[in-house]
Amino acid sequence: MILHVDLDAFFASVEQRDNPKLRGKPVIVGGPLPSRGVVATASYEARPYGVHSGIPLFRAKLLCPHAIFLPVNFAKYEKASGQFVDICSSYSPTIEQISLDELYLDLAGTEVLWPSSLWVAEQIQYRVKKEIGITCSVGLAAQKTIAKIGSGYKKPSGITVVPSGKEKEFLVSLPLEKLPGCGRKTQVFLNNFGITTIGEFSRMERVHVALILGEHGIYLWEVANGMDNARVTPPQDAKSTSRSTTFPFDTNNHEFIEAMLFYLAERVAKDVRESGVGGWCVTVTLRTSEFETHAIQKTLSYPIITAWELFTIGKELLAKLWDGNTQLRLIGIGISHFNQLKDQFQLFENSKGRDKWFRIEQAMDEVRVKHGFLSIAPASLLRLKGVYPATHRGFRLSTPCLRRQASLSR
Repeated sequence: MILHVDLDAFFASVEQRDNPKLRGKPVIVGGPLPSRGVVATASYEARPYGVHSGIPLFRAKLLCPHAIFLPVNFAKYEKASGQFVDICSSYSPTIEQISLDELYLDLAGTEVLWPSSLWVAEQIQYRVKKEIGITCSVGLAAQKTIAKIGSGYKKPSGITVVPSGKEKEFLVSLPLEKLPGCGRKTQVFLNNFGITTIGEFSRMERVHVALILGEHGIYLWEVANGMDNARVTPPQDAKSTSRSTTFPFDTNNHEFIEAMLFYLAERVAKDVRESGVGGWCVTVTLRTSEFETHAIQKTLSYPIITAWELFTIGKELLAKLWDGNTQLRLIGIGISHFNQLKDQFQLFENSKGRDKWFRIEQAMDEVRVKHGFLSIAPASLLRLKGVYPATHRGFRLSTPCLRRQASLSR
């Protein structure tokens, strides 16, 4: 059996765990108001009002005026997520973590170790509640996607078992929105044909599905018919890492934008150094006040690992991408095309200034571990202090983006 384990209303549940006064109340995590961010997680008390992940915070406020809005605290969530992974990995080595709050667990090969797959699910639920202080829901099935659908079937704190061969029977009455990968546009398109449930979709002719929905539609149709062959795949080496954020206001202030670009470059470079890799390609992304998104890349002749190098190249790319006058609402920077740096100091020999910056930033990493990220920082970052609250882990951005692969974030 395959288990899909999903922590219930994860961010909000952690906040309610740590503050008993929040229990039983509508809690929305995503940033204090006023903020231009989106809802990261809404507690189950807020969801009946139509609040869900991804909607703008101002809309959540309209839907649920009496909700309690809290900023994102990734330090707490990452710690709880690490405990979650440790608990699940004690029952099988074959784990595929999808996000901080959900993962797949393949129990193949562990049959002689545990009484049953249901017993494993119950043990995980018990330990998550006891050791982390929150709840989780579990789906058990012979197929990966069915397990995911099952984990959401009896939320919160439910366990759903779908026996092998009973997949179609389980899916037949569920609405299309419960089919992973069936987005809102696809749902509306199928609704126009009178198809509103997964069962109705599964009874369509394969050739018709291919004609109207293409290859992705065929995949959805196969899942709806209990023919999912996807396997639980442990994480591979990361291919890229990046950081971006939406500003709390539209701006064309060069000093502010460059200070933010440098701050994001520092966070990316720190992730890369911790993983012992170097990146050969730099990407800068921006979004204008008119919601136009633009990106530019540069492939280098050498791998970079320092914030100083990343910012220098990022600033060069920004000058090509931005006219300097257009108001911006988002900026981001990232590195890709990694390779392992087996001998980092040798890499920097005869490279003017590079070895110096590498050693400086290594020393800064050590100071920051002990005293906080902002305990030592370039003077240019002082421009951000009047805009963002400072924490031990750095600035609390309006809408932080954690587009980091698992092997870089652990």
